[in-house]
Amino acid sequence: MELGAVVIILIIAILIFLSFYMISKYNTIILSQEKTLKKFEPIDLSIKKYIEITNELKSIVKEDNLSEELSILSGKLSRVRNNNKKILVLKDADYTINKVFELYKGSTKKIKQEYEKYNNKVLYAKDIYNKKVIEYNNLLEEFPYIIITKILKIKKLNTIDGE
Repeated sequence: MELGAVVIILIIAILIFLSFYMISKYNTIILSQEKTLKKFEPIDLSIKKYIEITNELKSIVKEDNLSEELSILSGKLSRVRNNNKKILVLKDADYTINKVFELYKGSTKKIKQEYEKYNNKVLYAKDIYNKKVIEYNNLLEEFPYIIITKILKIKKLNTIDGE
């Protein structure tokens, strides 16, 4: 075989190898992204519980404006899709729900305990999610992942606090 043919075959073999290598690295990025987003699931479950708690509180609250505030909050909690916006809505929920607990101390004790349990779960899940996001974003900056990130315009994820 001629030297030129050997060189061409060698170049093709190297390109095929590089293609498979880059595909495997792309798959690593996608798997890491999926694992990171999965860490948000406990917060989603807590949002469902917050909706239940909000509805329970509506049955206790006598004041029209506070009851309306709880209804609006319940609607926001059920409609929000973006993870960072979910956290903002949860902060609103925290403020409003605590206002109800303060006004109706005697009749909300059991609900408050349940709320605090889920609130602690949210704080823990938020911390785990943020750590996983930082790990994922660091992966995107490593070689050879940075090449794939630039070519395919893969974006970094935001931590819950927007960092």
